[in-house]
Amino acid sequence: MNAKPLSIGRWLALLTAVWVGPGLAWVEIDPFSTENYLQKRGTRYVRHSAHAACEDPVDFDQPLKLKAVVDLALCNNPQVRLAWMDIKIQAAGLGVARAAYFPTLNFSYSYLNSKSDGGLFGPTENMGEQTYTSASWRLFDFGGREANNAAAKSMLLSAAAGHEAAVLKVANQMVESYFNTINNWSMYMASLKVAELSDSILASTQRRERLSMGARSESLQAAANAAEAKLNMNKAYIAYQKELAVLKHGMAIDPAMEIRLPPMATPIDSTDVAELKTWLQEAKDKHPAIQQAKAKLQADLKKVTVVRSEGLPKVDVTANESRNGFPNQALSSGQVTTTTGIAVAVPIFDGFNRNYLVREAQAQAERSEFLLQDTVRQVELDVVRAFSDAQAIVNIQRSTDLLLAAASDSMTSALSRFNANTADIRELLNARTTYANAQKEKVRAATEARMAMLKLLISVGRGREMIFE
Repeated sequence: MNAKPLSIGRWLALLTAVWVGPGLAWVEIDPFSTENYLQKRGTRYVRHSAHAACEDPVDFDQPLKLKAVVDLALCNNPQVRLAWMDIKIQAAGLGVARAAYFPTLNFSYSYLNSKSDGGLFGPTENMGEQTYTSASWRLFDFGGREANNAAAKSMLLSAAAGHEAAVLKVANQMVESYFNTINNWSMYMASLKVAELSDSILASTQRRERLSMGARSESLQAAANAAEAKLNMNKAYIAYQKELAVLKHGMAIDPAMEIRLPPMATPIDSTDVAELKTWLQEAKDKHPAIQQAKAKLQADLKKVTVVRSEGLPKVDVTANESRNGFPNQALSSGQVTTTTGIAVAVPIFDGFNRNYLVREAQAQAERSEFLLQDTVRQVELDVVRAFSDAQAIVNIQRSTDLLLAAASDSMTSALSRFNANTADIRELLNARTTYANAQKEKVRAATEARMAMLKLLISVGRGREMIFE
């Protein structure tokens, strides 16, 4: 006996096959618009792809600005990409939490051939379609879904703050490498000038010796001084090449690529360094590491409610319809069964499992609270250190200006007196040494002052706007 074919069943089966189709392409659908949050939080140098390329091309024929250096580093840094993937994971988790507010609908279709070898009426064969449709919608769960949704939002905010912290960490590394490279290049150029000056002094002493105006010992001292200057120049160049290699590695570019850097950093104004309490308050309000810890704490507090609600009653409304029997059973031709109702699930006893799960969630929330306190203390310590460095180097910067001016005048005077045979070689070499040291201190102070100011801004969470704007 053949059951009457159900055309609606065939159509639903076909629709299911198309919907689930090869590759499950429908998983790209975002009905809850969680991707909108990603687009708002995203930056122009981070893409959804794990192999994103930089959007803005870099002209390596021009001196590289700090913005371009950090931009390249962020484009190619795996830590930043991992942090971005964490945002996508938490955004998907938010979608899962929101989906709990919606009903679920399931449909199954079977085409069966039932045979019986014998009986009162002899062998029988029954062929036909069997369908089963069920729907369920949770009406009440003591706030579990609401708390889970809030926890998912907090975790998403935590992931976004973690991404920002990763950006600042990479930016901090590149700021230090960038200015160290500029500093070493400026040191090399200063050493080159000192070497040229030493060669000039050697030429003068040799000329004085030929004219019987100076002793042989003066020429030997000048020659040794010139050789030492060339040695220092070579050391400075090696240090520059080493730091340049580190900078290229951070940007993830070809080590053999030629790049140009701007000249020595310009000095900064002491008024740029505000009071310490201002920086500390700004760090508490803006630093992404603190924001991440706060969001994580809020998520863990909500998870306590989620875990507790899972041990409380739940109310669902259900409905199902079966045609020609139920799934995994023999055909019952012509039978249609429809069931609707309200289901109340009341947990009675689970061996105290829920009790310890709640304790675990509470302990996790307490741990997150202590982590927040530790993060605040660590950020404050970083701000204090960065502030002290910036304040000290700005004061040193003014002193190096005076030192270089005095050393330059002393060097000019000593060279004139030496050429006039009124000063000996020791006075001239001492003046040259003082002048060389003053030049190096001037270069170091200007570069370190600019770097210290940027690191202070990064320590309070403002590095992005300082570098990119």
